[in-house]
Amino acid sequence: MSNNRKRPAPPPQKPSPAAQAPKHHAASQEDEFVDEDIFLDETLLLEDEEILRDLEDRRALASRLSKWVRPPLSDAYISHSRNILFQQLEIDYVIGESHKELLPKSSGSAAIIRIFGVTREGHSVCCHVHGFEPYFYINCPPGMGPDDIVRFHQILEARMRENRNAKVQQYVRRIELVQKRSIMYYQQQTSHPFLKIVVALPAMVPNCRGILDRGIQIDGFGMKSFMTYESNVLFALRFMIDCNIVGGNWIDVPAGKYKKTAKNLSYCQLEFDCLYSELISHAPEGEFSKMAPFRVLSFDIECAGRKGHFPEPNHDPVIQVANLVTLQGEDQPFIRNVMTLKSCSPIVGVDVMSFDTEREVLLAWRDFIREVDPDIIIGYNICKFDLPYLIERAETLGIVEFPILGRIRNSRVRVKDTTFSSRQMGTRESKEVTIEGRVQFDLLQAMQRDYKLSSYSLNSVSAHFLSEQHGLICAATYLFILLACVRSCACAHAHKEDVHHSIISDLQNGNSETRRRLAVYCLKDAYLPQRLLDKLMFIYNYVEMARVTGVPMSFLLSRGQSIKVLSQLLRKAKQRGLVIPNVKQAGSEQGTYEGATVLEARAGFYEKPIATLDFASLYPSIMMAYNLCYCTLVTPEDVRKLNLPPECINKTPSGETFVKSNLQKGILPEILEELITARKRAKADLKEAKDPLVKAVLDGRQLALKISANSVYGFTGATVGQLPCLEISSSVTSYGRQMIEHTKKLVEDKFTMLGGYEHNAEVIYGDTDSVMVQFGVDTVEAAMKLGKEAAEYISGTFIKSIFDLGCCYLLKFMAAAFWWLLGLISLAVFLFDCFLAALFHHHGCVDVIKASLSCIPNITRPFFFSRSFLGNFLTRKAFFRCWRFQFQLVLGGFSTFSAGYLLVHRLRHSRLLVHRLRHPRLGCWFTAFNNLVSVVGSLPSTISALEALRVLSNISIWHMAKWKSSNMGCQRSLELCRSFGSAISCGFFSDLETPIAIDKIIAPIPNLEVGKLLTLEWISRSVQDDTLGRDGLSPLICETLSLINSGNCAAADDSASVCSPEASAWVVRREALVNLTQNKA
Repeated sequence: MSNNRKRPAPPPQKPSPAAQAPKHHAASQEDEFVDEDIFLDETLLLEDEEILRDLEDRRALASRLSKWVRPPLSDAYISHSRNILFQQLEIDYVIGESHKELLPKSSGSAAIIRIFGVTREGHSVCCHVHGFEPYFYINCPPGMGPDDIVRFHQILEARMRENRNAKVQQYVRRIELVQKRSIMYYQQQTSHPFLKIVVALPAMVPNCRGILDRGIQIDGFGMKSFMTYESNVLFALRFMIDCNIVGGNWIDVPAGKYKKTAKNLSYCQLEFDCLYSELISHAPEGEFSKMAPFRVLSFDIECAGRKGHFPEPNHDPVIQVANLVTLQGEDQPFIRNVMTLKSCSPIVGVDVMSFDTEREVLLAWRDFIREVDPDIIIGYNICKFDLPYLIERAETLGIVEFPILGRIRNSRVRVKDTTFSSRQMGTRESKEVTIEGRVQFDLLQAMQRDYKLSSYSLNSVSAHFLSEQHGLICAATYLFILLACVRSCACAHAHKEDVHHSIISDLQNGNSETRRRLAVYCLKDAYLPQRLLDKLMFIYNYVEMARVTGVPMSFLLSRGQSIKVLSQLLRKAKQRGLVIPNVKQAGSEQGTYEGATVLEARAGFYEKPIATLDFASLYPSIMMAYNLCYCTLVTPEDVRKLNLPPECINKTPSGETFVKSNLQKGILPEILEELITARKRAKADLKEAKDPLVKAVLDGRQLALKISANSVYGFTGATVGQLPCLEISSSVTSYGRQMIEHTKKLVEDKFTMLGGYEHNAEVIYGDTDSVMVQFGVDTVEAAMKLGKEAAEYISGTFIKSIFDLGCCYLLKFMAAAFWWLLGLISLAVFLFDCFLAALFHHHGCVDVIKASLSCIPNITRPFFFSRSFLGNFLTRKAFFRCWRFQFQLVLGGFSTFSAGYLLVHRLRHSRLLVHRLRHPRLGCWFTAFNNLVSVVGSLPSTISALEALRVLSNISIWHMAKWKSSNMGCQRSLELCRSFGSAISCGFFSDLETPIAIDKIIAPIPNLEVGKLLTLEWISRSVQDDTLGRDGLSPLICETLSLINSGNCAAADDSASVCSPEASAWVVRREALVNLTQNKA
């Protein structure tokens, strides 16, 4: 208790030094406490201000993102008073608790199917489907009755519970006795008893299968091992087959049959639960063949890598993310934005969002994904680079909330390494990125799967498929329209990147203007995949393929061909009451079979037309004609046992026996007939369709039907596949060999001079499904006429008409080179069209290049050709578009120096070449020069590239003088730019030759603007790469800039930036020239 009365103060006295020290220490300590309190208060205040600023920034960002959300739900959807009709895009399953209201008698864990899709109004859907259980079949042992099945159930349940602790009341739910029949081999009995084993969870199917494979002790039956049927079918695919759902079709859930989810598990607008039996699946026909307005996000990231190192997520930051969102079916994106680290100058038509830290960039992109809610995420190499890089970078920075990019709340993106192997693509290592509820469509994977190209870089692919699309560029002035066109043409062959990866970090560390240049480049890389997607109609084609084959769309990229055939086989087998055995993959141990016949090519020059007799869908036709199938194959034992009459069986050339269709129709022939009939119907509808979207759907459907039909044979011959049957595949190829030999004999026996024809027909080549015939006539019309006669005659000798006719000069296999020297100009269109069709008909560019070795006779004799012979061969024999392949082969027989010198010499002195190439529809000299660039780029410096340049410049004088006042003149100018732009970027000209080359090209072009644009192409490349000496070029640069600046360049820049990132690339090049000129001044 304290005393409040004051005591008298003691007299003052001087403190001792010992007493002074503690007082001084206490005072200083007190001052420190005061300073710490002030520091804490200031720190808390700063933290509060930082938190408030962060909240304000988040609110501002949320406000900016809110304008891109999906349309709001109508009252009918909110009140659950209307049916929910949506197009499903993705199907998977999760393990969760059984729904108490829908399944009151069930408890514990169960498999729940999740269907993601979009309504016609553009609302996102997440449907949780309950009640569907995994199952498979086994043969029922003879004599097993109902009581025995109950005991077997108990024994199997006990075995399943050993060493397992799943949270289910019962592992084996039930075992049912059903009547089925195996698909393998012909059987006179219609059905046999099978046991249908239903288990609780999909993961229990392989466990149960292993127990039955190894054997199980059954009372009264002893130790029994069982072959399982359909135990390897994926659970989601099993659900789709049983519910008659195919990939990408429309599903209807009636009002009153679904329950609103008590707690939203996803970010979708419509989320509900229902029983699988309540789903109504619509066939993709009529109104239900149309597409929902899917949201397609195309994105690209840029990373600031270290010098000389590829970007690594544990070191190098993400500095920009460009996004473009398009509604499926529309031409232009309705969202264009770019998120940048640090400030960035504005880009007209693009929402530029700048952030101070990399963490803010990543979180802003995560929020953008949630708000926009894309259905399909596309990009170029996003599965192997962009998406994994973002995930790993966020992990490095400790941003734990970033990977929640899917439609399921609190579900993180999963990334794992995968290896994909197929006979078509070989073995490829990649990464599998799982974003639940969204489809990842990597354009690089699609290109590698569907197209055979020499290069799969984004620039090369874009040049290959998009270089002709000048009409898509919309600039404010003609000058910038032309710039965009030149840019599009110049990217052919050896075009360099607009922003080289080595300067990305420098641009990032510069100022707002340099980061704007980088942002434009990033936007371009996000826009090109979207243009490729639209140009090649990938969404339409893949959705139609999913509809035809019955698999989810995600299977088409992540899996091979066999899953598509298996899906069709399972659906057709279910209709017939057949079950498919789970065959162990034997690999190469199962044996091999003889492949297709390849007749020895009679290589050489053929000056007269060659007709190609092509079997129409040879292997599918054989399987249909001879009823080749699993269920029609008769084993050697059954051939003797069943005593089948000869008129009911087909004995194949390989020795196998199949019953004819009058005894039993095969499933594979029935599938093929339906596919081919449906394709004919789709092609007929395609001709009558007027709506571009309907035409795109029908074209995708007929292509999907064709590919599916051709995949059936390969499914039977894949020894490591789901259901290999070498008896079928060997029979097909044996019939094919027989038909090729039969065709050759009939042609050479019938079309002879003794038979009344002018010449004896000669088969010069044959491979798999084609026979090439020289009838000896001089005109194409006569060759086509005889070819049609041969096709009709030979087709009459087969069971069905499976012959088709083609006639071309550059055949698809290039096994024999032949050209007709008469009527060159009149046949220009024919040569151009037929070559392209033949080149890509079956095997693509790679096989053409490989097979072209036989184009030149005696290629194994390196010095067989004289210079004069080779010169005539290159310039007078109408080399056309196979020019590059053949010249590369010639280089194998000559030294690089001598072959290159010879070619340049012939180009320089051949007036005949100039005369022949003047026809406007050929333009072969452009191709010739581009190919020359590719093969002579490594020539010794003693050969001057100006030699060839001088010849081609003289040719260009004639072209430009003839078409300078027409659109053809503009087109030739652009092709000229492409040729020489390719030469510059290949390093074809030396530093000293380049200014001379510029003068030589500009001189013959009467159009001053086009000439200056060509000049801009070369100078911009030189400024960027610093390969061109700057001395003496400043007047030229200034003159070019004056020409460009004479127009309204600001408006042109803005318009070009909005309409095409490609055109924007030219804007930044012009700015680089401005900076260069200012520096010189």
